[in-house]
Amino acid sequence: MVYDSFEKFWCDFSDLKGKFIKWASFDNDRVKFCCSTNVIDEEDDSLENLFYFIMEHSQNCCECVYLDEESIKDEDESVLNYAIVLETEKISELKDEGWLQYTYYKIRTDKGYFSFHFRGEGDSNYYTLDVDCIIECRPSEFNIDDIVKGR
Repeated sequence: MVYDSFEKFWCDFSDLKGKFIKWASFDNDRVKFCCSTNVIDEEDDSLENLFYFIMEHSQNCCECVYLDEESIKDEDESVLNYAIVLETEKISELKDEGWLQYTYYKIRTDKGYFSFHFRGEGDSNYYTLDVDCIIECRPSEFNIDDIVKGR
């Protein structure tokens, strides 16, 4: 069955724990993981039983949040298809000239880890500089409880 659309659910970064990553892509304003709740068959190129875990920021008029591509450390295929055993999120804020926020992420498996961070800039603390986490999945293939609880 082919789906033209995906259902989207807001989630927390901690919901990535225990999931398996098939691949990851990094670009200027988002990180996208193709994930499963079970070990992934590396020979299977279909996207059946997989979902996307996306990290991005919905931009408003007076702030800018983007992935600092130079911050991606130890991006290594050895973390792919292993369960995530530890994930950390740390926010660092500076208020000197305007508002500056760095959000650091580290994802670790039994085989390795990688880390990256987003940089957020704004004129004041009125606008949020937070990174949003979203799960996208095919309709009726998953429900959000199955993904978050790892069923």
